[in-house]
Amino acid sequence: MFKFDKTAYKTVLPNPKAMNITVDMEAFLHSFNIAMNAAVTSDKVQNYMQNVYLQFYHSPHVFMQFQHFLKLFYSRQVSAFDFVKQLLTMFMGYPFLTAGITDLLPQGYQLHETEKYIIFIYPNGQIQPISKKSIVDP
Repeated sequence: MFKFDKTAYKTVLPNPKAMNITVDMEAFLHSFNIAMNAAVTSDKVQNYMQNVYLQFYHSPHVFMQFQHFLKLFYSRQVSAFDFVKQLLTMFMGYPFLTAGITDLLPQGYQLHETEKYIIFIYPNGQIQPISKKSIVDP
């Protein structure tokens, strides 16, 4: 169902009814070697990608949008905060996906949930709240 070909650095997620979605992991793995540390591994990213794909199996556009945000983040075109906020917006209502977002971030970033906010904590301790209302009604 979910294959990672280490020689070609491509992940193939087959969908027999619609299409095959191929994710080029080479850029992601290169980013891990440069920008990330051992806390973010390709295994964690692959597992998270698999969960997104399986959850939205019948909506491949959601998976493709997620893939696009991953590419933007790992190529440093969006900040960690903006990346997290976008994923929270996409996956609100899917707690197992929102809980795993930190697996995609470098070590030191944290998310804490309160009744009205999701608190984004930077590695230096800076705190930035994200209103749940703004996520549900962007």
